[in-house]
Amino acid sequence: MVDFADKKDSQCTEAIVGQTIENLKENEIEVEEVLADTGYSSGESLRYLEKQNIEAYIPHHGAYKPEKEGFTYNKDTDCYICSQGIKLDFSGLAHDKRQGTGAFRYRSKAADCKNCPLRETCVNKAGYKSITVTVDRDYYEGAEKRINTRKGKCMMRGEQKRLSLYGER
Repeated sequence: MVDFADKKDSQCTEAIVGQTIENLKENEIEVEEVLADTGYSSGESLRYLEKQNIEAYIPHHGAYKPEKEGFTYNKDTDCYICSQGIKLDFSGLAHDKRQGTGAFRYRSKAADCKNCPLRETCVNKAGYKSITVTVDRDYYEGAEKRINTRKGKCMMRGEQKRLSLYGER
């Protein structure tokens, strides 16, 4: 499929994969996996592929940071803990200007950061720490986990044929 160069690759994923699905249906072949480079990495692409029940092997792009330096995410309580033990609770949705998507916002309480030794370099003018994380975090993490499996590493190196010879799926 050919497209204009006025879009990012990731904005073409749905059209490319959708057309491929339609073309292969004629021969009763289903698309189960997609391997692509970082140009196709976006929450939109990963979300679309998951809805189509397609496993995506797409490394995340440089703008997505799986870890927030100095912070640990607690999935059970949906909060971040800073290196000084201060809790940043979920505080709502925000718009992530860098990625042009929605983001979860987490923030500390100003009172908790008042006496922090890192205060000068950490908190904002209002006196609290705020971080944002893309709403597509789970999609990126799922793709990252798949890439880091033996199968994913082989696929990323172009060794898909070797895997199929051994019967792995």
